Amino acid sequence: MLTYDVAAKDRVEMFYGQKNGWRMFDARMLTPEVTAYLNEEKRQIAGYLENSASGLSQFVEIGCGYGRYLHVALKYKVNYRGVELVRWLAELGKARIAACQLPENCSAQIEHLSADHLHCVLPYSEHDISSKSCVFFPFNCFGNLSDPLRVLSELKGRNTEVIISGFSSSEQTTSARMAYYAKCGCTDLSSQHTERGVQISSSEFLESLAYQSGALELLLNEFGFRLTKRISHSAIGELFFFTPFHLSPEMSLPAPVANQEQFLLQGFVEEGKNHDLMGHIQSTAWGLGKDAGQLSVNANDVGWREGALAWLISSAARDDAVPLIATGTISQVTLSNQAPGTVSLLINTH
Repeated sequence: MLTYDVAAKDRVEMFYGQKNGWRMFDARMLTPEVTAYLNEEKRQIAGYLENSASGLSQFVEIGCGYGRYLHVALKYKVNYRGVELVRWLAELGKARIAACQLPENCSAQIEHLSADHLHCVLPYSEHDISSKSCVFFPFNCFGNLSDPLRVLSELKGRNTEVIISGFSSSEQTTSARMAYYAKCGCTDLSSQHTERGVQISSSEFLESLAYQSGALELLLNEFGFRLTKRISHSAIGELFFFTPFHLSPEMSLPAPVANQEQFLLQGFVEEGKNHDLMGHIQSTAWGLGKDAGQLSVNANDVGWREGALAWLISSAARDDAVPLIATGTISQVTLSNQAPGTVSLLINTH
């Protein structure tokens, strides 16, 4: 069971609401390095929205403050949802929405919410592939979360893309961050290398983590998201684009034969990254056949490849208490010519 650190949440809210955190929304506090970071972040997100607007039902900005990306989303006629932990910042955002003219058939809303209540703004759409959202964590917001596991658990199983903008974990970036936080009024600053990245703290309750790219990718994998693009920019910034493992809207979802037992097939597939981590995928499987040390199944095609590690469980199995039916490696992948979007797999079992 995931645990929730209430004290950590209070510290985050105190920093941004009562201490010097509000200065991070003040352009006068920016250093040249951070200015370049934010300019490139905005350019990349604007490009994403321009290319993806027609397929998005809404763009959700976490830690939105007064709605930094409000006008960017509306420019491309995408519904905007902002989530902000600090009440007075959220109220400023609501006033900003009230003062702007919304494009036709467009909506905008900012909620005074913690990011661990994303279910309030995201419909559970695992089976509705026509409704896709994008959840965006700007300006190292993800690295400032008090409980990232709980936030990711809110996203698991939903048809949403995730974009994380963060600082890199390099020494150059750490120095630039320290200078920026000091300019914002933070005192007693200290940095610490952890398993996930570089953590910077201050006496005002600043707790900001710059994730190592491999650690961030692995963390998102655990909650059902695959890294599709990573962009390093402006000397100190990185953007990570994640998509859910289930099928994309343009790919049909063929149904198994009626009354045929279904299974859940999960696996790890080589990603060709330097960190040697593999990408997790899963899909519905049916038509199980057994022959000595091999299994054959039909499955939704979500990127299965020869050599992938795979394990098969009952479709009703959703926890560790249910035993695996089989584990093995995929030795053959054959595209189906009868049901688009499906493959036949041959698995060598162990």
